[in-house]
Amino acid sequence: MRVYRLGIVGGCLSHQPGIPFTSLYHQVLSRKLKDAYGVTLRPVIDRSFDASADLRLSALAERQADLVLVHVRSVVTVSSTVLYRRSSRSPRKDGAERPPDLRAASGSREGLHPDWMHECNMALGVLAGRYRRVSAGQLGEAIASTEAARRRDLSLLVMGPTGVVRGPVDRMVCAKLNRSLARASHTPGFEFVDVLEGWDGAYCLPDGYHLTAEGHRHVADRLFAAIGPRVAVSETDGGRA
Repeated sequence: MRVYRLGIVGGCLSHQPGIPFTSLYHQVLSRKLKDAYGVTLRPVIDRSFDASADLRLSALAERQADLVLVHVRSVVTVSSTVLYRRSSRSPRKDGAERPPDLRAASGSREGLHPDWMHECNMALGVLAGRYRRVSAGQLGEAIASTEAARRRDLSLLVMGPTGVVRGPVDRMVCAKLNRSLARASHTPGFEFVDVLEGWDGAYCLPDGYHLTAEGHRHVADRLFAAIGPRVAVSETDGGRA
């Protein structure tokens, strides 16, 4: 049985806590590809989150990935994570330690700002142009990944952000980034997978950032539609997809 190596560049989606490992999108995708094409999918996950696109793609090329998947996280997730880390690291006035980030471990809202405060912060971020800058950075990184893949003769897919449900400003910012990625897909070598198509708000855990098992299944379905034809061709001609 042929082994198909899928290199993955992204955030915590590929190793998210709080749901069974077998429910993660790459495991669901693996079962779908095996049933349809008799191919064993082997995820090759790059966890060097702070490294440049060039270095991450170089590492995956050395590990002989057949296809590289670059997951562009939502602007909201990136910005909120940075802001939360900064606030949690700064000392409290009374000298006590700040509570740990329970969100990542349990997917709960405990430890998060109330929704109204979150929405106010989001709206202020939009007015100040913060999310426009972060979005431009995310788009630039995706394009840089495409160029790095082309230099190394790697096939690459860019997967857009998953949906967030904490409020309407979140959804607006996320949808805007998704449209920017879709427009960039007209660039040669930039192949885009839109996972917001058919998105259901119930796919998110209560924290609004991490996915339920159903959300991972939706991502796997979108990826299967994009990757399946590549696998079929590679199985026919015996070459790289």
